[in-house]
Amino acid sequence: MENFLGWKNVIWLVAIVSTAGMGIFCGRQLDRSYDLTKFCGVGIRGYWVLWIIIFVFVFGIYAHHGGWSLFIAIFMGAIFHQNHKYMRNTRLKEGLKSEIPSLANDYLKNNLSEVIKEPIAKIVGNKAHDKKLKQAIKSAQETVVILSGLDVEKVETQEFRTALERCLKRGVMVYIGYGYQKEKSVKEDDNATEIAKEKLDKLMGWYLKRKLEGRLEVYFYPTHSTALIKDDEYAIIGNYDWLSVKDDKKALKGWYISNSKFVAAERDKIVMAQ
Repeated sequence: MENFLGWKNVIWLVAIVSTAGMGIFCGRQLDRSYDLTKFCGVGIRGYWVLWIIIFVFVFGIYAHHGGWSLFIAIFMGAIFHQNHKYMRNTRLKEGLKSEIPSLANDYLKNNLSEVIKEPIAKIVGNKAHDKKLKQAIKSAQETVVILSGLDVEKVETQEFRTALERCLKRGVMVYIGYGYQKEKSVKEDDNATEIAKEKLDKLMGWYLKRKLEGRLEVYFYPTHSTALIKDDEYAIIGNYDWLSVKDDKKALKGWYISNSKFVAAERDKIVMAQ
């Protein structure tokens, strides 16, 4: 006990606590303020590099002074991980908040503070979205809601129909809404709507020829944003056309939301609109 409370060990403990405190404080301040980041000349990535340099320094000390430096390295690593997690979550929440107007979702707008208390994530790009769609169809046990735009070519592919058939055989209820809403309708949109309807009517014909436990519903649902909902587990809302096969190079993105009340409200809103 006396050795543990020696002055050298006390200095180590003070250094650990001070480093952790400064790390949390500086990291959060840099994360919150662009002006401060610009003034300091060190952004978040630069801040992480400094932490790595500190790690290298600490392990260098360990080679000469033993276990205490290893202890501080482990402690600093844990603090850095938690701080990084906090900063990442903060950026996600701020990003979702900034995109509320484009998502045109009243429930999300009015209940954002509650929704972001549970895990959220950002889904970016065609591959990431398509992977989520495949996973939802493959693993759903009760309900799958797909709210897409007017590009619905994917429903004609054998891969999609095979996965859908297996899903329906499990007794899952699958709802597909299609359409796009603009402030000013144009003739091309009317044509695209008719083409989408024809393709989805064929999908319904394909479904009706089979005796499946689940149920497939297709209906017109014009909206600004799209959605994928799996059971009561999650909803992904954004601008990705889930049933399109186009390799769009635009930064298509969606927000993964796991708040159960939001998921249920979004599902019921879409399903009850048919």
